Amino acid sequence: MRNLIVFMIAVLLFSCSGGNGKSVAINEISIIDGFPSEVSLEEIDLNCDEIGLNSIKVVDSLLIVGHDAHWSILNSRDGKKYGDCLGVGQGPGEFNVLPRSASSLFISEGDSLVAYIPDKNKGRIMRFNLSGFLGGMKEPISVALESDMLNNSCWEAIPCGPSSFLVSVANDSFTGFRRRILHDGEEVDHVMFSSLDTVCVNDEENINLLAKVTRYNPASDRFVEGMLYLNQLNIYSTDGKWGKTVCVGKELDNLSDVESTMKVMRKNAYISMSAFDEGFGAIYSGFSDMDIYSGKGTGSEIQFFDWDGNPVCRTRLPYSVLAFDVDIPGGRIYAIDEKEDRLRVYDAKKLSRLYGQKQSR
Repeated sequence: MRNLIVFMIAVLLFSCSGGNGKSVAINEISIIDGFPSEVSLEEIDLNCDEIGLNSIKVVDSLLIVGHDAHWSILNSRDGKKYGDCLGVGQGPGEFNVLPRSASSLFISEGDSLVAYIPDKNKGRIMRFNLSGFLGGMKEPISVALESDMLNNSCWEAIPCGPSSFLVSVANDSFTGFRRRILHDGEEVDHVMFSSLDTVCVNDEENINLLAKVTRYNPASDRFVEGMLYLNQLNIYSTDGKWGKTVCVGKELDNLSDVESTMKVMRKNAYISMSAFDEGFGAIYSGFSDMDIYSGKGTGSEIQFFDWDGNPVCRTRLPYSVLAFDVDIPGGRIYAIDEKEDRLRVYDAKKLSRLYGQKQSR
């Protein structure tokens, strides 16, 4: 039995080495071996009794908390609840699957705060008037656009304007993704996608190794995507003229090596993102499922960058963060504690000062 165990370990180690050096990256690659500073966060009390949380987005003085079947609108300073909105169903204003609030686009149109929300399984982007909802509008939701690109085979749909969105669709062999940006029904020629979309896994059962979490910020007009199983972030502009891959570590993960690693031993990388005007943040795990099952993998690291991909700082929290968002002007971080299913709030004035210093240079 001892010899058998030694043999199995040797086989495992052999299978996890080598590879042909596949990487999923934009031509410009930035290797980051450290952060300028590490900040500690002080928790703030907030009266919030919401449960079943899956996402969060701060917009001005509003806190949009996502649930599986509805969103809740709260005051971001004191937690006062204004009401629940949206829903899942087959009605004209209902969603097949309600997206995360953080993946939607929130912009001002006239005197109204409006959200553009993907409903890809029904082939449309919905327009939700939050100001109208809070003011008692009878029908605050309507169809903004419809497209054949939005369908069941679409893995991600990220609105970036009233008539624009980014879509990720699996290729015909189900071994990779094709990214496309559509504006007024026309496809934007995005040269950055050629290097990202041509890399594929060897077997369709491993397509999740190329999965990602994508966010968009209208002030910078840029997207950022965090790879779920690879130690990298891809940043690119909507017009297709600029892009960069950021790697925190010594080198990019080798996709071939990750493919040849047992599933329970594969490290989770970026599990969620937050995009705001000053930059973006990314939750990095670094733990495998085996680490988590055995109790060795605890806590979360949140890394912060500006929109050029330069590191700003990082912070660590002693629990698994499911999702978070940042209010730089208000100096707060809102984080969802996955295990306790509760919203935690932190004083982030130190983070606000660091972003302020970068902008003043």
